[in-house]
Parts: sequence; C-alpha cells; structure tokens
Amino acid sequence: MTLPGLDRVGWSTLRHAYGSAGDVPELLRRIADDQDASDALFHLRNNIYHQGGFVCSAATAALPFLVLLAGAAEVTVRREVVELLGDLAGQAVLAAPRHVDPGWRPAWRAALPGLLALRDDADVEVRRSLARALSEAAADADAVVTALCDRYSREEDPAVRIGIILAVGELTARCSAEVLPETAIWLRGLRAHADPQIRLAAVVALDQAIVAQRLGTDLDTLIEAMGDDGIGVWRDVPWVGATPAWLTEHYGGSAARLVGWVDGRLGDDATTRTEVCRAFLGHRDADRRVGAVQAAAEVFSTWRSSGERLLPDLAERTADPAGAVRAYATHVLAAAGEETDGYRDLLAARLSDDRRLSRHGDKRISDVAAWGLAWRHDPRCLPHLLARLGDRELGYGTAIVHGYPSYMTSLPAVQEVLAPLREHAGVLLPVIRERLRDGGHELRRALAELLEQWGEVSAPAVPELVELLGTETRAQGALALGAIGPAAGPAGPVIERLLRRPSEPSEGWNARVSAVVLPWAYWRITGDPEPALAAIGGMLDEEPDEWGLREHWRCLSDLGTHAAVHIDRIRGHIGRQSEWEQVLAAHALYRITGDPKPAVRVLCRVVWPFASGERRPVAWAALRCLTEMGAAAKPSHWVLRDVLSSDRRYSTDGGWRRFAEDRELRELATDILRFAEV
Repeated sequence: MTLPGLDRVGWSTLRHAYGSAGDVPELLRRIADDQDASDALFHLRNNIYHQGGFVCSAATAALPFLVLLAGAAEVTVRREVVELLGDLAGQAVLAAPRHVDPGWRPAWRAALPGLLALRDDADVEVRRSLARALSEAAADADAVVTALCDRYSREEDPAVRIGIILAVGELTARCSAEVLPETAIWLRGLRAHADPQIRLAAVVALDQAIVAQRLGTDLDTLIEAMGDDGIGVWRDVPWVGATPAWLTEHYGGSAARLVGWVDGRLGDDATTRTEVCRAFLGHRDADRRVGAVQAAAEVFSTWRSSGERLLPDLAERTADPAGAVRAYATHVLAAAGEETDGYRDLLAARLSDDRRLSRHGDKRISDVAAWGLAWRHDPRCLPHLLARLGDRELGYGTAIVHGYPSYMTSLPAVQEVLAPLREHAGVLLPVIRERLRDGGHELRRALAELLEQWGEVSAPAVPELVELLGTETRAQGALALGAIGPAAGPAGPVIERLLRRPSEPSEGWNARVSAVVLPWAYWRITGDPEPALAAIGGMLDEEPDEWGLREHWRCLSDLGTHAAVHIDRIRGHIGRQSEWEQVLAAHALYRITGDPKPAVRVLCRVVWPFASGERRPVAWAALRCLTEMGAAAKPSHWVLRDVLSSDRRYSTDGGWRRFAEDRELRELATDILRFAEV
C-alpha cells in the first residue's frame, strides 16, 4: 500500500523520544510493505510513545498515516496499530498540557472519522481493539459514544459487544447533556440482559459512568457472571485479555485475570472485594481459585479487618491441589506476621513443598514457609535454611528489593529472612562463615549485612569479616565488625593499617562509604574516636550522594557526645532541602546534645503528613528516631493515634512489604504513645 504525502512531511525537523524523527517514515513504510512489520512497529512505538507521559511532534505527524495503516486490509499488524493510536490518545488526555504537541488536537479531530469507520471493519481483531482505543478519546465523547452505540446494534461478536459497553461506560461521564441521559438509560437497560457477561460489563460500565451507581451494589451480578461457564469471552476483551500460555501455571489464566480485574474495579470497597474473594476461593475451577487467592492477597494486605473473613479460607488453600493457589495462600500466611501466628503449623507443613514459585530461578513454596517460620522465631525453619545456605541455589535473593506494583509471591532477601533468628546464631554461623569464604560478592555482602544486624553474637565470624576488608565488600564488612564492637578486637590492627594508607580518590560506593565506616568501626572496636571524628568532619564539609548519606549520618549519630565539636555544622544540615538529610541531622543532634526539642520539631513535621494520607519512607525513619525521645515526642501523638485506629495498612510499597511496613509503623506508634499516659 502507499502512504500519500509521507515524503512531504519535514520529518527531520520533528522530534520523538530519541531525538530527530528522521527515522519515522522508513518505519511507516516497513509496516505498510510488511517488511518485518512487527519489528518496525515495535521501534515506531518506542520512538513516538516510549513509556508515555507526552505526545511528541512526530506522533502528531504520524497520526494520519497510522490511521491509514489501521484501515488497510493488507497490513499484518493492524490490531497493534490501533492499540498504539489508543495509547497516544490516552496520553493526550493524561499528560500535562506542556508535554502535548500543540498540533495533536486538530490532527486527532481530523483523523477521528477514519478511526470511527473501523467500527464496521471486517476484521474482528481490529474491532475488538478499536473499542479499547476509542475509550481514550475523552475529548470527543459525544461522537465516539454515538458511533459505538450505533455499532452495538449490528455487532455479532460477543467480545466486541462487551468492549463497546465498557468503552461507553468510560466515556459517558464526559458526554454532553444531549447525549448522556440516553446513554445512561441504554447502559441501565443492559443490566437485565440475558447474557451474564453482558450484565457484568453493564454494571462495570455504570460504575464508571454514574457516580451514584456503585459496583458493589451489584455483588450478586458479579459473582453470577464470574461463576458462569461463558467467562471465556473475556480473554478476547482487551480490558482483561489472555495470559500467555507459559505464565498460566504460576499466575493463572483468563478466569484468574477476570477475577483480578473485577477486584481492581471495586477500589476501596473492602467489603465487596472480600466477599468476591470468598465466593471463589473454594471454587471447583482452579483458575478461578488462583484469581481469588491473588485478589485476597491484595485485599488482606490493604485492610486489616478483612483477615477475619479471609484467613480461614486462605489457610485451607495452603493445601490446594493447584500449586499457584498453594503458593499465594502460603505466602500471605507467611507475610502477615502476628496476625497469622495461629497458622504456623500450616507453614511447617509446607516445608516439604517443592513447587516452584515461577518458571525462573529455584524459589519454592518451601522457601516461603521457612521465611514465615523464621519471622516467627520458630526453629522448625532451621534445617531448611541451613540446607539452602549450603546450596548453590540459595532460594532467596541477596539484594533488598522495593517497588512491587502488586501482590506477588516475591521473597525477602536472605539477610531479611534470617535477621529475626539472632537467638539461633550459634546454629547458623558455621554455614554462614563458610559462605563468607566461598560465596560470591553479592552473597558475602548480604551475609555481612545480616551479621551487622545480629551484632555481638556474630563475633565467631570476625576472621571472615576481616578478610572482606580487602575486597569490594570492604564497607559492609567494616559495618559488621563495628556492630560486633570490642568482641571484634582482632580486626582493630587490620583497620588501623588501612587507615594509615594514603587515601585514593574514587567514585565507587565501597570507597566513599569505607572512608567513614572504617574509622567508625575502629572506634567501636578500640574506643578511639579520633579517626572517625576527623573523617566525619570532612563529610560534613562535602555533599555526599544519597547512597553514602545514611551510613555517614548513622556513624556520626553513634559517636554521640564525642562529636560535639561538629554541632554547629550539623545544625546547618537541618535546614537543608532534603528531608532525609533533615531527619538524619536532627537525630545526630539529639544523640550529641541529649536535647530532644530541636529534633522533635523537624521529625514531627515529617510525620504529620500521615494524617493526609501521605506515606513516604522518610516518615518511618523519623518515627524510629522519635522512639528514642520519650515524652518529648508528644506532638506526634495525635497523628499516631489516627494511624493505630485505621483499618487500612500504611506502607510505601506493595506485596509482602505492605504487611511488614504497616507492622513496623504500628509498633513504632505504640512505642511512642506509651509515654502518653506518663
């Protein structure tokens, strides 16, 4: 096919995510001529859409040609082109106006009739994608809704019909007074349709279209439709879609996706979400059970009260025949802490469950169970953990990972799993010492972090930690030795020799942090603070990067009154722009002076945003500092009482960290508030 006018566009003067748009016409031609069209479209999408957040001038210029490609029967990637058009239309609405090319709106208005014509296209895949793409055209809601409703009366494909309903639901609220009432009546009428899947689509659409029409009021409709044999149609509806075959074993198929999608649509309706989960946790279909247990993990990790209803069903699912169901159920029981202490025998029963958590790596349900028991100080986990520590496949990661977007069966890092087992250090240390000798850099660093947390009981591992001082894990080895303190006496002469070496400028994290933690460890071991004071004095005169910042301030705080000579410079850091630096400097000032008032003012300012729903990691750090200040932390009490009375969990992360962060916050709040009655 030809693309008239393609060469008349000044592409080299236009821009996309990677600079000049001079490569765009060739990519469009490759799509038109079917010259590895999928690859060409991939690169075109990456250039003009990238990760969203903008609409570039190249996208505006490409728009009419994309519409031509979408309508050409000989193009092999028409569905994907329509999806790209929808994504660009969505970004034109969502992105800040300054990030949207000024020419986009008139270009879109001119292109819309061509897109709307595709509603009668012979290719059902194009029609399915079109409804999803047009749902993004909020600025043209009247025209799009009218066209889609007209097509619905002639449409025979069930997935397209559902897509039209969902698209109309998303656009109705943006319709004019002339179109909105009739559309709302049409959607209401579909609630009585004979097909349960049409009814489901209609109640979801009404929830989007009409503020007073809440999805939770149609619980019976939701459960009936998701339990119906006709749910297979949703794999062809872009809002839900199909799971790739290679993922279904561990994450469920189309039925699981539908349960999860409906659960997400229910938003803050914890009661209805809980009941939907319970309706399918014991369903005869394993795929529905997978979706239900995944949704239950999301619900219980968000609202504490849902546990009363969900935990008995989740406990039963730890022995489910479907491995994915067992994995999620066991994971939730492991992560929920004291709320599931009564189920520790069920965790122990899974120590022999070798079902893998995913296609990649060697993480298994047994690793989940051992982690859950370790966090409950249950010694039944020890044989499993010892075996794992000695294996080539550790079963746990070595890096502490944040940023989970949703609840998955991810595991904590090995140092996080073992941290609560300090009282069993005597059993674990022999194999830990062996791995410090023969393990790779990342494993040695992780185990050194663990030994730092254990402190003095880690003293038998001093010879191995001393060896780390000559490696790229030097900083973490020094932190562990410093945490052990005087019991790490043999490390003192080694550190002293390292301190006498001429310093060499280095950009590496290990070198920058070592410049402070080595003299700090020397003080902790020998009692001589002078090298640490000199090193920290230099740090205060510089601008350390974020990676080194916390280690440096922690060492300074630990020096306490020894660091009184630096008080004036520390006060200067309290006024810095970075809240992290303010918190750490305030804590150091308190540790040095013993006067909590200046620190409390800073720390409470960071904690108070909890009241408006803000949840930032720095607020947890501020509370850890406030726990040391006793009754002086009173200005934070009113916020912390709200935290403790809230049913919603407080966290900055997803997955199992929702449980862990909320639990820590509540423990910190309780610790601070214990002075309220004094």
